[in-house]
Amino acid sequence: MILVNMDDTADANLIEKLAQRLEASSLSDDDKAFWTYMLAYATPDMAFSMLTYMEEFPEKVQWASDILKRKLDALDTKDSAAWQDILADEDAALREQEIGDNQPAI
Repeated sequence: MILVNMDDTADANLIEKLAQRLEASSLSDDDKAFWTYMLAYATPDMAFSMLTYMEEFPEKVQWASDILKRKLDALDTKDSAAWQDILADEDAALREQEIGDNQPAI
């Protein structure tokens, strides 16, 4: 189980729920460790956004992990071309989701 020290009970409950969701996910141990590290620095608003995303789009959590790691790497290396590629990938994924949402129900 992931342990996080928080003063505020509501924030601690939110973080703990997110930690439980991460532990139960199909992410690799490396990705779980990555998100655990990110949780240590997350504000309550960030944690809430992460939890909401995981609950609404569980099939996209791996994609989000990959994108975020790519972003951090591009920032670390100051690689603007890689950053632009990431933004293009995100844009394409959002457009694909948007198109999928507009498909008529059968």
